[in-house]
Amino acid sequence: LENHTVTPVGQTREHEVDVAVVLATNRDLDQAVRDGALRTDFYDRFRTLAIRLLPLRERPWDIPPLLEHYRRHHERKHRKPTLGFTREAFRTLVFHDWPGNVRDLARACSLFVIHAQPGAWIDRELIARCLPELLSGEPNSKAGPLLAEGISMSEAVEAFERELILSRLERHGGNVRAARESLGLTKTTFHRTMKRLGIETGGGQD
Repeated sequence: LENHTVTPVGQTREHEVDVAVVLATNRDLDQAVRDGALRTDFYDRFRTLAIRLLPLRERPWDIPPLLEHYRRHHERKHRKPTLGFTREAFRTLVFHDWPGNVRDLARACSLFVIHAQPGAWIDRELIARCLPELLSGEPNSKAGPLLAEGISMSEAVEAFERELILSRLERHGGNVRAARESLGLTKTTFHRTMKRLGIETGGGQD
């Protein structure tokens, strides 16, 4: 990891390699070091490049686009279009804390599409049949501001898009080009999206 070299088993000569090593874990690595489960010298070789991702319950604004993405993905996979989520089903899913994070959400969308009637809505009744545990427990309080009374799914997704673009513009000091490149959008798509969302840039560099 440190020298970008490997020594094959049974050999003594080092070989240079040009690879990127990605490590992922849901464990507390600092605690693992204190417990003696992780060597300090190994941890030191990658700890400066660590990226800590918040669990999905801490970033509920990611849930609406993820629900839409995985619903459409599984509809294409199973060649089974639906009418999407009803408002109540959508609210239920956004308020869930998703202990298994994105993988948990993706699995749920797969089940909903498989068990839904073709061309029908995914509603609370279907959720109760497939995953009744999603209807129990305390709702995620962090999702409250995301779902004002009466808001539709398209409105929630639009609100997420607007907040994301505004936060990127703020992060990059109003530089439009830097903001759109950080989002992986083309110039045309970015400006069309901003126009649709009513966002003005104030003449920032494109």
